[in-house]
Amino acid sequence: MFNAGDVVELRSGGTKMTVEAIEGNQITCVWTTASGSVKRDTFDAALLKDANEQKVNINIIMGEKSEP
Repeated sequence: MFNAGDVVELRSGGTKMTVEAIEGNQITCVWTTASGSVKRDTFDAALLKDANEQKVNINIIMGEKSEP
């Protein structure tokens, strides 16, 4: 779960937000827009993820073995 002060983002991506308050599964976040306005909204915890979570991309390339 999250704590106040954690940096999160929507699982679908987007702006990084700071957790302001938690009430049950409802997480209130604040963030700053590109124009400098401060925004605030409440999200269900299932919609958020830790913004510092490392992403791992694995690419598997399968090719034919070639003979010299």
